[in-house]
Amino acid sequence: MEIQLPDLALKRIFSFLDLFGLLQASQVNKHWNRIAESDFLWRSLSLQRWDCSNFTDQHLGTHTWKQFFLHQRRKELQLALAQPHNFIYKVTKNIVGDAAGDIYTFTLPGLRDVSKVTAFQYGIVLLHCSPDKKWVFACGTYSRTLPQVFLTESLVRPSEGSAPLSTSLPHKLCVSACWTPEVKNRITLMSQSNTGKKTEFITFDLTTKRTGGQTVIQAHEIASFQLAAHLESPIWMGANDGYTIVFTNGPYLLLFSITGFLLQRFEDHQAAINNFWADPRYVLTTSKNSVHVYMWEEGGRHPYLRSCCHLENIWHDPTTHGCISSVMCDNASIVLKVTVSESSTLVMYSLNM
Repeated sequence: MEIQLPDLALKRIFSFLDLFGLLQASQVNKHWNRIAESDFLWRSLSLQRWDCSNFTDQHLGTHTWKQFFLHQRRKELQLALAQPHNFIYKVTKNIVGDAAGDIYTFTLPGLRDVSKVTAFQYGIVLLHCSPDKKWVFACGTYSRTLPQVFLTESLVRPSEGSAPLSTSLPHKLCVSACWTPEVKNRITLMSQSNTGKKTEFITFDLTTKRTGGQTVIQAHEIASFQLAAHLESPIWMGANDGYTIVFTNGPYLLLFSITGFLLQRFEDHQAAINNFWADPRYVLTTSKNSVHVYMWEEGGRHPYLRSCCHLENIWHDPTTHGCISSVMCDNASIVLKVTVSESSTLVMYSLNM
């Protein structure tokens, strides 16, 4: 006689499955299919992969969470497998930002101007919010000052007469930092000596602890390594699973473990990489007037990072001497900011598939 587990127990077991495991479980029998098709499980998978916590049933309309998940994954794979001829592009000039601390917001993919906000009266070198919005990392303009990590709640809802809750990370000369999407309380700092000849990566885990009726932030150093002397000091860096760091080195893209082992090296650019961007799904690099797209493998499996698509400078104006000053993407679009003299141009590549 076949033993049938209660729905709650089966749902709990299925919550540990990935996409392929859940699809296989749904084919076993009608009982398993009903549980495996539930919105609870597919919403959980979606939240693990994308920042869609504010996504509601109204946004879904008549679609299920399973349909939403599969649609998003299909878009990811389309970008990963895309060729240059699969893209269309659009250029919008002179409306990106200025030196006065103003930030402009645009819609995607139409590049419609939504808002302009004066964010800063002075420069801050680094300001990064953790993936779960719980922590804020800040690094000032003076290299001898220690970087700070703030508890976001204390910034959003400050207590009258008391400073926001924060802690210092004991490493000066910080030039870059990145949070880890998969381990949301983990941050890696990159520090360089004044001469730029010594580069070190230090990884911390942040926690809070109640002591004497007060909340205290604790920073635990879990790994560090010094970059070999023959390698150039990086400018950009990124992370994904909490155990690897990706950064540029001349024309190369390098992937290291947080303890200092070289895992992968990519040579997709002829000239030095002049810009870099990373998120939980993709890594983008630019060189002169071209863009290369990489995609993280799921579950930290080898190869950890996969080379996908190279886009050449079909938008470039040969009469000007512009450079790509920033780049980013989502599942269907790639956006570049090209700086020419004191003006800026937005370039949008959109999948046309």
